[in-house]
Amino acid sequence: MRAMALTGGIASGKSMVCMWLAELLPSLVIFDCDVVVNRLLEADDEVAAAISKKFGNGALDALGGIDRRFLRNKVFAEESARLALEEI
Repeated sequence: MRAMALTGGIASGKSMVCMWLAELLPSLVIFDCDVVVNRLLEADDEVAAAISKKFGNGALDALGGIDRRFLRNKVFAEESARLALEEI
């Protein structure tokens, strides 16, 4: 079995390319890191705690989950915030 990796920065079109590849090659298996990260953000209290510690209480929503809109705005505005989030 061969493996390939599709990499790129935030909002660079990786998901779109994967969608096109899946249409062209229906037997292709795609491992989507975004799906894994979303699951971690939703289910892992340690990840939420680390994000809250780094970015403050604004990073959490009213239910104590990750406020994805807050994080998105932060990482698009500040390179250092993106790097810190990636480190977590």
